[in-house]
Amino acid sequence: MANRIRKAANMILAILIALFVNGIILMVAFFGIRLTWNWGENNATKAESVYERFFPAACEARSLEATRDDRLAVIRIDDPQALVWTDIVKRMVTDATAKKARVVLGVIPNGLEKDWGFSTFLRTHSCEFEIAQHGFSHQHDGDFDQPEFDGLTESEMLDRIRKGRRVLEGLVNDRVTSFIPPQNSVSPILERVLSAMGYSVVSGYDTGEFDAVVSTYDFDRHAIVPVGSIFEKCDEKFAAHRSCVIMLHPQDYVTDDRVDEEKYRSYLELLQGFSERGVKVVTFGELQEILRR
Repeated sequence: MANRIRKAANMILAILIALFVNGIILMVAFFGIRLTWNWGENNATKAESVYERFFPAACEARSLEATRDDRLAVIRIDDPQALVWTDIVKRMVTDATAKKARVVLGVIPNGLEKDWGFSTFLRTHSCEFEIAQHGFSHQHDGDFDQPEFDGLTESEMLDRIRKGRRVLEGLVNDRVTSFIPPQNSVSPILERVLSAMGYSVVSGYDTGEFDAVVSTYDFDRHAIVPVGSIFEKCDEKFAAHRSCVIMLHPQDYVTDDRVDEEKYRSYLELLQGFSERGVKVVTFGELQEILRR
């Protein structure tokens, strides 16, 4: 009887020791990643190697067959960020992928290290979308309605943009070459900074080659824009042999911090409509490649 008790006690002790050791290993790994993320501010190579090891991509990049003669659209989803609207962003990416569409996520980098669930999703699904930089914090001295870079010096702009870019590139282990200015505001100074930093796409609203030409949300009426109106605007672009860039926001499909299924249906109708009309949804990078051919 005493031997049985002793054996049982030894077994329990061994299990507890194993759990303790595994717990220590997990803690070391976790804090190692956290430290490396922070080092990524100054050393992107370290951040990249850690994400390669712990968060390998869970998908394979697609091969796209498209030419200038195709009807091409870009779905530009602005404002994905840490701790808010992340579930709907994941859903939007998943539903687009199911329709063989690859969207552009205009991600706000600030605070991503605080949201490991969303950061891991971005890392492991990075081939399903293109990541574009949407400023750094998307606010100006706490004012979210004022363009982030208004009134900043060239040096201050450079510092904020560089800091955000390091975070995103360390996360997806790829170059970030598309920039979506907060509030779609591009001053001559900001334009010069972005050009010097090698951003090949700057996507604002309704002026430049890669700008959005239509929004899925009417900010004056505070209402979702009918999908038919979006198709009409895109058809005008297609008739002129131009691509159609559409601006969306995850919060457009939310009511009381929850996904509003009725509103979200319009996003699904947009994807389905493009699929039925033979419109190919591409990223900015893919669009550039097509235009170069």
